Amino acid sequence: MRAAASLDAVVHHLGQRGVSGVSIRGIARDLGLNPNALANHFGGRVELLRAALDRALQIQLAVQDRQEQRRPHRSEAERIRSWWRWTTSSPDHLATVRIAVEVATLPPGQFPVRPDGVRFAWQVGMRERLRIRGLDRRTTESEFARMTAIATGLVVEMAVPGSRRRLSEVLESTVIDLEARLAAAEATAAARPDMPHLWPTTADDAGTSGDVGRHATG
Repeated sequence: MRAAASLDAVVHHLGQRGVSGVSIRGIARDLGLNPNALANHFGGRVELLRAALDRALQIQLAVQDRQEQRRPHRSEAERIRSWWRWTTSSPDHLATVRIAVEVATLPPGQFPVRPDGVRFAWQVGMRERLRIRGLDRRTTESEFARMTAIATGLVVEMAVPGSRRRLSEVLESTVIDLEARLAAAEATAAARPDMPHLWPTTADDAGTSGDVGRHATG
């Protein structure tokens, strides 16, 4: 099996089974793969988890990019709604998204999470988009953290049978509130043109981290 296909199989496996206590040999056994081949392609356990995280995010981003091509200039709420609809439309999609959530719940120090805090496709570039709207760094980070925490909880709660409708209602009310807060913050910034709300842009702010997709091919 080619490295790319193997990685996709690992992504699905980890999303279904979880990431706690995984090993190269255990994954290879469950998937019928050669453990030496996995190790040669991806390195050790941590490297394989990192590759799976990058691949899971890349899959989400590919979907989001296609949506952006059809409907450019979407609001944050529309972007998150589309991500949620895709995530909850099939068990495979949910498994892909769940990997980053699983990693985030591991004990501190057990696995190095992404330094930019990105778990979901809609997060990529969010800081920069809010900066362009005039939000200051503190407000931007607050909204980023708030939406990340809520989305993470919703993904976790999807494990409860029959919860999709209820959780979708929670998501909808959350993104409506998000847009209302963003509009209010944007209006405040516009009313105070002298306020130093612009701040330096980094690769992580713009969602251009070079780590994403570096394991996509092999």
